[in-house]
Amino acid sequence: MLHTQRSISVIAEAEDGRTAFELTQKLKPNVAIFDIEMPEVNGLEVTRRVRQMVPETQVLILTMHKSLEILRQVLNAGALGFALKADNAQHLVGIIKDVAEGRRSLSPKISELMIDGVLNSAKEVGLCDGSQTLPTPREVDTIRLLASGKTSKEVAIALGVTVKTAETYRTRIMQKFNYHSISQLVLYAVRSHLIDA
Repeated sequence: MLHTQRSISVIAEAEDGRTAFELTQKLKPNVAIFDIEMPEVNGLEVTRRVRQMVPETQVLILTMHKSLEILRQVLNAGALGFALKADNAQHLVGIIKDVAEGRRSLSPKISELMIDGVLNSAKEVGLCDGSQTLPTPREVDTIRLLASGKTSKEVAIALGVTVKTAETYRTRIMQKFNYHSISQLVLYAVRSHLIDA
């Protein structure tokens, strides 16, 4: 499909993850597209290696699986793009161009799934009734750390801030969402897949 696109040049193809990584190291393409289920080394592991060894190459993961858990794994591995094999050519090309320019880009179906998941999780724990705001990215990081049992000092180190700032984040989150205990944070984090149950 990509071979017919004038704006995209396919410079190599690989049968397995090991070869894909070797070719990416050698050719350093703007974008590398990995199937999540490649033989020998899976797409997530190849992505981690590429982001470490070939940082100039951005990664797009291609899969047939549509789930928030897989999306989380893909983003944690360092990929900027996530496309489904069922996506049409126009969507795929758009995602590739976004990733080439250093922007995160998702299949429209994954974006819808992500939005639904966030809203449903927030409503389940009383975090969002349509009038309240959702947590900011920094608040999500803080919630994840606190819910994992980290102390204020450990949160501060992980976020690269002072202990006082970490404690301020914690206080602000508790007030913003009317939480009275860490157990409420843990419940939200588990239901939102921020931490493992």
